Amino acid sequence: MNRKFAASVCLVALFCAGCSTVGVSGGDLRTVRVGSLDKGRSKEQQEEDRRVEEALKQAMAVCDRRLSSFEASSRTQRKWALGVYLTGLVAGSIVVPALAAANASANAATIAGLSGLAGASGLTGKALESTGLGGAADAETRNEIAAKVREQVKIAITGANEEQVRMGAVAMIAAECSIYSIKVPSTLASDKP
Repeated sequence: MNRKFAASVCLVALFCAGCSTVGVSGGDLRTVRVGSLDKGRSKEQQEEDRRVEEALKQAMAVCDRRLSSFEASSRTQRKWALGVYLTGLVAGSIVVPALAAANASANAATIAGLSGLAGASGLTGKALESTGLGGAADAETRNEIAAKVREQVKIAITGANEEQVRMGAVAMIAAECSIYSIKVPSTLASDKP
């Protein structure tokens, strides 16, 4: 009976961990278009708009892959962290009290082991978060990159800007998605002299 109950608890914890998501703000950056195309612009300006849009599409393809990888990583890490927390929660608040109520002396070893698991899971969950493996760090990095990209997109799609300025903004988009700051885990940040 104890094995079936423990297996059920683990399945519930895994199911609940699969239901979690981490919030990531922003929209679909792949669909950005140069809004001034063909709207009362000279042939030369229209050609400039097409060059900018083509360069923008290429830069956004790179960014989309990068941002999507951060989003997926964040989700996966958050699910694992939540699973760790839920395992300890269920073990400490449901399984251990049930075993103790059923027959504390007969279930002493199981109670001791699950109580240890409950305590260790909280510490493990906090360790995952503080080392940047809890999902939040990747979500924050993704959102920071997306915010910087959005600012450059505004410059790139504004037809009033010179082509050199617009292409510079496109180059900055590619740079933001290639050369970015990562979150330093708090345990490493606190180790600095």
